[in-house]
Amino acid sequence: MKHLSLLLLAALLALVACTKESLSTVEESANLELRNGQGTKAMRSFKGHLISPPPIPGTACAFDAENFGLLITQTGTGTVTHLGRITGSYSGCSRPFFPGVPQSVPGRFVLDFVLTGSPGDELYFNTEFLSFPNEDAPRYSVFEGEYTITGGTGRFAEATGSGKVSGRGAANPADQTIDPELELSGTIVY
Repeated sequence: MKHLSLLLLAALLALVACTKESLSTVEESANLELRNGQGTKAMRSFKGHLISPPPIPGTACAFDAENFGLLITQTGTGTVTHLGRITGSYSGCSRPFFPGVPQSVPGRFVLDFVLTGSPGDELYFNTEFLSFPNEDAPRYSVFEGEYTITGGTGRFAEATGSGKVSGRGAANPADQTIDPELELSGTIVY
């Protein structure tokens, strides 16, 4: 009986030592990941500059039951922090404001963007912004609104963030297009 008690005590001490060693190994691994910047998310500054030719208008779309626009799609290029030089695409519903054309409401854009950086990672975000006439340069519309980051691929798979959209575009009332140039300024978490 005495040998059995000693044997059980030795097994219990060995089990505690193994558990302590395993826990220590797990803690060291987690700390190493933290030191290497893996497994953590941080809020970072996010800025971008996007340029596109005039969007390609499509079929009618609705913002809500009373406000309609045209479905638009297009590609563009630019530079965005955390992605570098990018190519991008966007699509959504738009109702541009054209200087010199009487309109009772400002232009409105609700768009979804996909930006692709040089390593192939994608960043997804949506925007909603309004366009107004630029009194200093009457052939331009100015844009003001917000963006929301909704995810992506690679290191941006669970990205979030938000900020302001601003910019301007040369208005072409004859064919009802605008050459947009957008600035993004806010935060991203990934």
